[in-house]
Amino acid sequence: MKNLFCVSFLSAVFFLAGCSGSGSSSGSTTATGDLQGASNAAPTTPGTQQFRLELKQTVMPCPGCGWLIDSAKLVVKHSQGTFQKSHKGFLIKIGRPNVPVKIDISGIPSNATIESADFYMKFNVHEGIAGADYSSVVEAYGWIKNKKQLVRRLYAKKDIKAKGYSKANPNVPFDFTTYVRQLRQ
Repeated sequence: MKNLFCVSFLSAVFFLAGCSGSGSSSGSTTATGDLQGASNAAPTTPGTQQFRLELKQTVMPCPGCGWLIDSAKLVVKHSQGTFQKSHKGFLIKIGRPNVPVKIDISGIPSNATIESADFYMKFNVHEGIAGADYSSVVEAYGWIKNKKQLVRRLYAKKDIKAKGYSKANPNVPFDFTTYVRQLRQ
């Protein structure tokens, strides 16, 4: 019960405080971003290059088994350098609104080749993910050519625990290379 209260309290703090962040790309490009309110409306028009995700937990093994994220960061390695953009935390949990993330990636040169794109989530070391949670699933929806689509599923077992997540290693990368390449077409 104490853990459930802590997660609920922290999520209320995140909601009331709002979320904002900043990041940079190699070279002189600097970008800022924020987490946007949930919307089913198409977020972009073709060519605007918005990395936009809507995160929704679809499998939750216990009532308090959400994912509490302290911060997130998109890191895109491309042929001309590296683009990074950071965001403050959020809570992904069944019964709560889906988590929207919007990052403007137009700072990546248009002629650059995307080599990799990882979306890092830094799990809270106390309440980030339950130690016994090997079955949670989070669906990541994105917008491709103005249409909301399932981009990938994130699994507690193979995407978090199998990648060495621990309290000493709370940063977990999720590969979104294919999605970023699709956005730039």
